[in-house]
Amino acid sequence: MALSERVRGHGEVLPDIVLVPTTRGTLRPSNECVFNNMRWLSEEEQQRRSLVVTNSGLDWIHQSISNEVAQTLQVQGLSTQVAAEALAAAGDGDRDGPENWFEAAGQAEPLTVRLRSLLHDTTNGASASDLGVFKELLQNADDAQATKLHFVWDWRSFGKQSLMSPEMARWQGPCLWAHNDSSFSPQDFENITQLGAMQKRSQGVERSSQIGRFGLGFNSVYTFTDLPSILSDDVVLFLDPHVRHLRTMGATVAKPGIKLRFLKIDVLDKFRDQFEPYHGMFGCDLTASAAFRGTLIRLPFRTPEAAKISDISSTIATPGMATEYLAAFREAAAQCLVFLQHVQKIEFSWIPPDAGPNAQPEPVLCIEITTPDIRADLKLTTHAVRATEPPADGMPSNALGVSTDEEALHYRRLFSGRTLPQSKEKRSFIAELLDRLGLAQERGAEGSSRPFVAFNLVLSIRWKPLPGVRDQPDAEPGQRMDAWRLYLQHDDPEDATWRTAIADAQPLCGEAHPVPEAASPPGAAAPSRSGFDFVPFAGVALCLSRPLRQEEPKICCFLPLPVQSSLPFLVNANFVLRD
Repeated sequence: MALSERVRGHGEVLPDIVLVPTTRGTLRPSNECVFNNMRWLSEEEQQRRSLVVTNSGLDWIHQSISNEVAQTLQVQGLSTQVAAEALAAAGDGDRDGPENWFEAAGQAEPLTVRLRSLLHDTTNGASASDLGVFKELLQNADDAQATKLHFVWDWRSFGKQSLMSPEMARWQGPCLWAHNDSSFSPQDFENITQLGAMQKRSQGVERSSQIGRFGLGFNSVYTFTDLPSILSDDVVLFLDPHVRHLRTMGATVAKPGIKLRFLKIDVLDKFRDQFEPYHGMFGCDLTASAAFRGTLIRLPFRTPEAAKISDISSTIATPGMATEYLAAFREAAAQCLVFLQHVQKIEFSWIPPDAGPNAQPEPVLCIEITTPDIRADLKLTTHAVRATEPPADGMPSNALGVSTDEEALHYRRLFSGRTLPQSKEKRSFIAELLDRLGLAQERGAEGSSRPFVAFNLVLSIRWKPLPGVRDQPDAEPGQRMDAWRLYLQHDDPEDATWRTAIADAQPLCGEAHPVPEAASPPGAAAPSRSGFDFVPFAGVALCLSRPLRQEEPKICCFLPLPVQSSLPFLVNANFVLRD
């Protein structure tokens, strides 16, 4: 074993040919042998694999040679054989056949330097209050039309034996989970491997109606990890930008990751420790024959050792950091929720390090839009609030009750749309609504309609102490009810003013598309223009239940921007963001 020790301990280069003993009592070159790094397989599967190795002209290395020494001597692991077999089947067989449970996948650019640069541009100097990773995952969930998003700080560690490669062991510790109730589409899996909005841009109006679905923003997850994974439908995708951890499973620089179809194999049988963290989390049953409904993202945190060698980031997540993020999100709850289209509830939970493998997340923070039957009692006098019931005896005359309006979620979804087709839907919707109420639409100076809507939302914010954490700011559970009045308005994207603005802006953006004259027939759609499918849109949110603190008012583009506002309310608009 002196050679392997010299290689590992002193960096000695291996000779071109190293002879190693085999189970047949012979000596063969190390690259013509296989060691068993999947001993957890059933006896029947072990026998089948042994036959495959023998038929391929290879030999098993002698059982007295440890896996660590075998790997140092460049002996192939059995997991490499399994991956090669799956790749060959994927290349030769039917794409949807049962044998095609595995294929190489991943972002197809040199990634680590680019990702480090992206993180530097977006998070350099940022504090926990910026909530970068959480806002990106929130906007992805909203674009997917999810109604609930649940984050879990999971401080447990899992087994390190039955893994897809020995290098995966460093990612079996604490992690952040993000779960939403919408499933990935095949296009979503494709987009997330493109490192940016190129695919989103090519999809035109349909894609531009979304805040940032799996574009550059998703890569903010590399703040916490070097190996994110996403499980949805029947697919689990591992991204490995360094190509250090999954190379033996087929990941390459061109496709630095792998994608497995877990309904086609028993992943718990082949790689139990690898997939145990997912099994049972948010109802994920890897033994079932049905696809997983929803999306489950796992961001395993860097260990100190992983942080030292990462080419992306040296950030190590800690419970103290998690506490700061929770406090920041609680304070920014309204900014992160009121202007979205679909998400109605955001929850944070905690799993302590000593919890067992079947532990359930314990909620520690919940922000949600309440149902209309829940009332927030106010002590502010304002014409914008309407009492939902008469004052109780002894209640001050200026105490009013506000509830979430019955149609609030519908208004919020419709009037937070950002593109031309959705704007047309808004025009017809608001015209019908106002006609039903016997009201007239507000008219602009040139006679163009300016649809608007106003409604109430009540946000419930509940929190609990973190289990097993000392010296935390909130030692007692609490709750706050915030009532908000929203005013949302958009312009007609086909009126003369808007078309003139598009024409004036085109030379600045290098566009040369013709713009229809103002005299075009009513209802004629403007041509699709890259970057010009958005419509003028604005909204404000006024807190009715309390004065906002000085740092709370923010400029928003559906989610809060790092731009302070001097106005005593939140402002939202369809801003064009360069960074």
